[in-house]
Amino acid sequence: MRRRLDSPAPGWKYDLPEPNDSPSMELYTNLISNPPNSCDAICLELARSTLKIRGLVMWLAIILLPFFLVAVYAFLSIITNLQRFPAVIALASLVSVIVPFWSGVYFWRMDTNAPRDEPIRFNRARRKVYVYRFYHNWLRPLGRSLQLGRSARRSLQHLRPHG
Repeated sequence: MRRRLDSPAPGWKYDLPEPNDSPSMELYTNLISNPPNSCDAICLELARSTLKIRGLVMWLAIILLPFFLVAVYAFLSIITNLQRFPAVIALASLVSVIVPFWSGVYFWRMDTNAPRDEPIRFNRARRKVYVYRFYHNWLRPLGRSLQLGRSARRSLQHLRPHG
């Protein structure tokens, strides 16, 4: 069998069929541990998850809640007695209110609003691979742009196994 790559990767078995060739075998999704999201004659979509354990970071946000409440109480008591405390302590207490709130909201939204998976799509007709990635914007934890979705498009002939 003639290889299409000049220097094939380790573990090479066979090349993918050409775009106009019919698929050579059926795909049995019940035998695969991580079955594809969708599969037809043109497109194959595989699930790829970046968060292995969902719900873990959410508990960190819940743990930050008492720290936030204590910081708010300390800040309010310092503000009401401002003549006894220097301005640096008032500023430090304001920062101690902002940081747990900001972190808690960011951790909560990062874990609860994250997409289920970031798919990889193989398109046989166009001979392209589309990889979708989501990035978290930590500067705006309350904004709509918490997750910025970006896609990368690559040609199938430039892909090599990574091992």
